[in-house]
Formats: sequence, structure tokens, C-alpha cells
Amino acid sequence: MHKTEENTNAKTRREKKSSNYDYLLNARKNATDSSKTKETGFEWLTEHSRNFLAAGYVPQGITPETRIKEISDRAEKILGIKGFSDKFF
Repeated sequence: MHKTEENTNAKTRREKKSSNYDYLLNARKNATDSSKTKETGFEWLTEHSRNFLAAGYVPQGITPETRIKEISDRAEKILGIKGFSDKFF
């Protein structure tokens, strides 16, 4: 009977630890999601910088945001870090 009580207590501690871990993961996810919605884009990407990039740094017909996404996706693939590209947006 004593062993059953120990097993129950151990299970309760594991569940509480898991619950705390899940809470922290969800809090981090919510903070990350809310910070993404607050951002409206790249502050440095002004009309002047768009014109500069259009003068040969970004192919015609492609927006700077699209090109940044392509570059960040490629960096994620090269580095092998899942989610790396998402940090740019």
C-alpha cells in the first residue's frame, strides 16, 4: 500500500512539472505571437531604401519583403535551425 502512495505522489509531481512546463511554453508562444502582430514591417524599409534596393539589389517585380523571406528561408535551410526564418518576420 505504501508503494502505491509513493507512485501516486511521483505521478502527481510529474504532472505538475509537465503542467508548469506547458504553461511556460504557452506563455512564450503567446508573447512571440503578440510581438509579431505589433510589428508592421521593417522600420528601415522606407521609400528611399526601396528605391535603392530596386536599383539592382532586388530583381524587378519582387518586393523587398519577398526577397528577405527568400534569404531567411535559405539561411534556415543552410543552418538547419527550424524556425530561424520566422524570426525575421
